Amino acid sequence: MPISHRSLVRTIAMVMFAGVSSLLLTELSTAAANDEAAPSVTVRYHDLNLNSPQGVASLYGRIRGAAEQVCRSMESRDLTRKAEWQQCFNHAVADAVRTVNNAPLSAYHWQRIRGWKHRDIETPTTVASR
Repeated sequence: MPISHRSLVRTIAMVMFAGVSSLLLTELSTAAANDEAAPSVTVRYHDLNLNSPQGVASLYGRIRGAAEQVCRSMESRDLTRKAEWQQCFNHAVADAVRTVNNAPLSAYHWQRIRGWKHRDIETPTTVASR
């Protein structure tokens, strides 16, 4: 019995869906296992006013302290491990700032990672004048 074009497309789609579904389930279970194994620290900030520079700076300090705790197992004098620790720390801080979802905190973080002395391109400079 000849197979119609529509039946063939359905069969291919079902096989592809089954393959993709099993791949996604494998990846999701691996990700869940990794998330369960990943250390975490809860940072409370209900006592802070995130509309004030002091409150934002205080929360940022708490986030950095929590990131140090989370990444503590990676601390080492070995340069490779030190780079891994720095990557863990930076990622943990950025994730926490993103999770809080507060514009002043995000701006503070952005300023910190760019560096305090960074100059904007739009800032005019004078080369010399008499």
